[in-house]
Amino acid sequence: MKIAQWTRKASFGFLFLVIALVAFTSHLDSIIDRFPVMAQIMRVSDDHLNETTTKALETFAALRIINATISVLKESKVDAAPAGVGLSIAAGEALQPIEDLIEQGSTVMLISSASLGVQKLFIKMGSAFGTGILLGTALLIFTIALFRRNIGDIDLRRIGYFLLALSLVIKFALPVTECFIKIISDRFLNDEYKKAFSTLENAKSQISEIGVEAEKDDNSGFVASIKGAYNSASKVLDIREKVSNFKDKLFGLTEYLIAIIVIFIMQTIILPIFFLLILLWFVRFAFRPKPL
Repeated sequence: MKIAQWTRKASFGFLFLVIALVAFTSHLDSIIDRFPVMAQIMRVSDDHLNETTTKALETFAALRIINATISVLKESKVDAAPAGVGLSIAAGEALQPIEDLIEQGSTVMLISSASLGVQKLFIKMGSAFGTGILLGTALLIFTIALFRRNIGDIDLRRIGYFLLALSLVIKFALPVTECFIKIISDRFLNDEYKKAFSTLENAKSQISEIGVEAEKDDNSGFVASIKGAYNSASKVLDIREKVSNFKDKLFGLTEYLIAIIVIFIMQTIILPIFFLLILLWFVRFAFRPKPL
């Protein structure tokens, strides 16, 4: 009976050692990636990360252009004295709230881009570290644990299960998580993003044109039109309407800016953490140590 048990342990130990050797030489990762399902998962996750990174950078660039234009307009100040009353209007003096929101949106885009870059790096590391070093080490520990489960107070089998679970998380969790995020994005987020980004692009073009006019000399462009209106008391309402329409156009972006910020926080921070925690819990539950 003891001989049969020892033979079974020796057989499992030999199998573990062979798989560990294959894992350490990175051949196991190549074998895994050849499976059609795994190849599809890696392709989908890679495409989704690249697409989301492109969106984040495009949005960041658009927000920075709008922010720079607002900064120019805030320096455009018009002095006039209709009807003998001195007045002073700063074209951008009421734009501080929207400027702050745009700066915060730019920060979110930058953080999102960094998060996506880290996720790409972790996926690449998963091949060498997950199914390579960690899995190989876990199998070596399992081999030792077959013959001697404890070394002092150290439970080798528990350590082996932990490293096995960690190797699976590093290799598979992020690609699978990205696939889930892509499904949710396609179903709930992409249409909202396209609508918000289209509005942002239109606003960027219109605001950039105004900014170019604001930088011209006093005898032309946006500032001159404001001065010309203020030179006549009968056109005071006209200048108020111009400034008001300009501010309304910018503040109309608030809804879309918030939508973009929420979308990228969901895609690059909340959903990855949420799905990783679920997968980690599942792996820990599935590979929890069981008594023989």
